[in-house]
Amino acid sequence: MVLPTVLFQVGKAKLLPAARPALDQLAADLKAQPARRVRVLGHTDRVGEPDKNQVLSEQRAAAVQAYLVKAGVAAGRIATAGYGDARPLYPSPDARNRRVEVEEVP
Repeated sequence: MVLPTVLFQVGKAKLLPAARPALDQLAADLKAQPARRVRVLGHTDRVGEPDKNQVLSEQRAAAVQAYLVKAGVAAGRIATAGYGDARPLYPSPDARNRRVEVEEVP
């Protein structure tokens, strides 16, 4: 599942205020299903250097994880990974590539 909004500014891992509703809903869903585990995958657009984008994508995934933990989801239920700019969904540059995907972990 791709979270339905641009969550981050260019070059930043700080969550935008517009990200809160989607993350609050995800947190509520996870709290309602305590056995469910997820992996948060961070992505960037292709603006900037690939090495920096890789680090940034990891920081973005960690920012979402931290938000979910603060909202009451156990940290052990949330794995993270970053893919930098390696998996764009849209032709670059496109802000929608600055995204986070959440996948269920079996």
